[in-house]
Amino acid sequence: MPQNLSDEVYLRALLLKQYSAKRVDYLSQLFPKQRSFVVDPSTRKTALCTRRAGKSEAAGRILGIAAQAKPGEIALYISLTRDSAKRIMWPVLSRLNRENGLGWEMAESSLSIKTPEGSTILLVGADAINFMDRLRGAKYSVVVIDEGQSFGSHLQTLVEDVLEPACLDLQATIYILGTPGPIPNGFFYDATNGKHGYSVHKWSVLDNPFMPHAKGFIEQMLKARGWTTNNPTFRREWLGEWVIDLDALVYRFRRERNIYSEIPSGVTISRVLGIDYGWNDKTAFGIVSYSDELPDIWIEHSESHAEMIPSDIAIRIQRLVSLYHPSIIVADTGGLGKSITEEMIRRYGIPIKAAQKTEKMTNIHLMNGDFIDGHLKVHASLGELMGQYETLVKDDKGNEQAGLSNDECDCNLYAYREAKAYAHTRVIKKSPAELIAEEEDKMERELIEKHEQNKKEWWEL
Repeated sequence: MPQNLSDEVYLRALLLKQYSAKRVDYLSQLFPKQRSFVVDPSTRKTALCTRRAGKSEAAGRILGIAAQAKPGEIALYISLTRDSAKRIMWPVLSRLNRENGLGWEMAESSLSIKTPEGSTILLVGADAINFMDRLRGAKYSVVVIDEGQSFGSHLQTLVEDVLEPACLDLQATIYILGTPGPIPNGFFYDATNGKHGYSVHKWSVLDNPFMPHAKGFIEQMLKARGWTTNNPTFRREWLGEWVIDLDALVYRFRRERNIYSEIPSGVTISRVLGIDYGWNDKTAFGIVSYSDELPDIWIEHSESHAEMIPSDIAIRIQRLVSLYHPSIIVADTGGLGKSITEEMIRRYGIPIKAAQKTEKMTNIHLMNGDFIDGHLKVHASLGELMGQYETLVKDDKGNEQAGLSNDECDCNLYAYREAKAYAHTRVIKKSPAELIAEEEDKMERELIEKHEQNKKEWWEL
């Protein structure tokens, strides 16, 4: 052993030499359409896939290739949330490490991997506090963005303002992968249609040789759900086509119908502040405005922040109260929310009411009625909230799909329920003939019910 090296440094140098000599042929582990996506020389690439098509497997090998080809640099993977990054990509990379004997040092707590070549594979979620600022300043050997359809309006800012400059040093490739969303718009939609300079690749579960029973599964699913191959959800999730799929969305918000720029002047406005607590999920604040003179309800303000401690929450509430003067503050008091709310009340003197959380989907149905009628409107500046409304889809049971951002949806749902109770009630005027007909129907129903109550069956005689 050389005299100027410690035992540890010397052993690490030997390991580096050993593993650097072991080159893994990641491309041989890909099927043809995956391989075509990876070897495409374009530095801006997008993959539009169906469910179970193997896009995450491709992403894992893209990260491995970059770590091997560009020693000492950072290969970056971005998912919608930290939890989804851990759930989707961490198992793929763990298996690659194990099956190929790569010698990666995997730190699950930080979702980072050190390779013998000195490279770092870093997994991050877009829900982290100051997410975009944290990515600035570094340089990357590759960037893989997964779940592109769920990022909403800030995807373009993330790519063009943050990631493209960070890829300049190493001429790194940006990959964006996902399935079609329920609304054909936004940066990911444009990119998968060849705009913004992106090379487009498409494949489905039927192209995945590791899913040999996919065709039979799809046939059985169509039969069980009573779908034809023209069903929008089927075309979107299993054919990889962009179609309008409003039935897949939890909320029936539409930009052409539910956006406003100013609340009408000359009316008395009251406001409700809704709060949805979170940590990994963001803490969200929404201001919903209403009047007892008009039938409309307006979502005037919405924001969300990750990793807020109670004192941060209190400061933000006080700021919003000073700006909007809400008459009611309502928050989710379930779980840890109860203790946070108690601290807001006792320590900071903030009067918070428990949100109505029972029968959530019923309350969403009520909210959707006002969206459809055009009586619930969102301020034109609230891009993040609108993005959540347009990407939050239902699961197979009709509930909110787990893992998708819904914090701003929830805080505004709480505030809406309070506002709805005090807002103007629409009176529908009826003609005398309609009123007489209603009274006759009522009398007829009462007579039938009385007859049924008095009627005896033959065995009772």
